[in-house]
Amino acid sequence: MGYTDFCSYNSKVNDVIEKSSVNACEIDDIRSAEVSHIPARTFTNVLSESIRISAGQTESFEFELDKIYGVHPFLSADGSCEISLVTCELKGQTETDEKIVFGCDGEKYYSFRMHSAGMVKLVVNNTDSKDVTVDLCMIAPWYPIAEEGSFVTSNAGLNKVYDVCKHTLKICRQTLHLDSTKHQELLACTGDYNIESLMTMFCFGDMRLAEFDLMRTADWLCANNGVMFHTTYSLIWVQMLHDVYMISGNKDILSYCEPALKALLDRFSSYKGENDII
Repeated sequence: MGYTDFCSYNSKVNDVIEKSSVNACEIDDIRSAEVSHIPARTFTNVLSESIRISAGQTESFEFELDKIYGVHPFLSADGSCEISLVTCELKGQTETDEKIVFGCDGEKYYSFRMHSAGMVKLVVNNTDSKDVTVDLCMIAPWYPIAEEGSFVTSNAGLNKVYDVCKHTLKICRQTLHLDSTKHQELLACTGDYNIESLMTMFCFGDMRLAEFDLMRTADWLCANNGVMFHTTYSLIWVQMLHDVYMISGNKDILSYCEPALKALLDRFSSYKGENDII
């Protein structure tokens, strides 16, 4: 587009803006914003590496994390280069990858995609006329931890089971419970949520995330007349509601979920046959 064409285009845009503009006014909140029911996540750097690539060269690098985490890659470079970033939980397993291109000195890249990573592989193609340094950080978020449970017996295997399960639970506790940092099932994976909420009682103690999952599921049930895509999984929500209440003693959660509970049980009552079996 030449300068004359750009001026003509810009004039047309201004005409549209002037004809469609209105005075500012207050409108109803269509998003139903409210104060968060849970604290903000913590972000921990679980890997930091700085690598240097000679001008015009392509090099590969592999790094192993101390454990598997759900991570967001953060990269910066002091020159132009092309990067292939590949992650996997264990070497040889199914991988995820991203392609990043840096065009000049000082550019940064933060990935909003969560990778489930125990290993990281970088392939860097230096397209600059000088040596380029690439800095890599793997940032792991999780629900903040104020207290941690412990479990010690004379059986080293059982001790290891507890530690592994607690770490797995920790990385799956995000702004909602995930079934895993790899699959990342969205809201309604109630079977997983219920198990994780019971594990939380013995590992971390803070039940607010489980309560929030119950509330959001209740909102879904109310909005859809007791229907969820996971059919009988929704009945696990009833068990979870009971379990979480018995742990926390928070009566407010029962009051909040009561309309959803009625809608759900009414829904399943309508599924009963003549013999009263669903």
